[in-house]
Amino acid sequence: MGLYYFLLSSSDVIEHIVYDFSDGEMMERFRPSLEDASPVQNQVVALDYIGKRGSAINVGRKERVQYAREILQKELLPHVGTEENNETKKTFFIGYVVHKMLMCSLGRLEEDDRDHFGKKRLDLSGKELLQVFF
Repeated sequence: MGLYYFLLSSSDVIEHIVYDFSDGEMMERFRPSLEDASPVQNQVVALDYIGKRGSAINVGRKERVQYAREILQKELLPHVGTEENNETKKTFFIGYVVHKMLMCSLGRLEEDDRDHFGKKRLDLSGKELLQVFF
């Protein structure tokens, strides 16, 4: 159930990001991130950590955890979905993005240029006018 529910161990995280446990270069590149995250050993600690950094001030741990769940569900990657039970999709998408970033940093993949004109979605004026008047 999402990055904070679905991934319970380091091997789950690696599986969603590195894909291949025998890829030593990628494992070595990703290792510092796992080491930085080592103090967070369970879901509640992770959600409490997120909740402490939000606008939920002077509330108990239970409220901070609930606040963090709502933030992750509604604000994190809203294009993937904001309704309940989309956490798995968000987990896979984050894993895909980090995998692509690692591939670029290792020189195995060319960088994307998201600002390139050819990658823009353009709506023609006829469609825009139709939406305005109907």
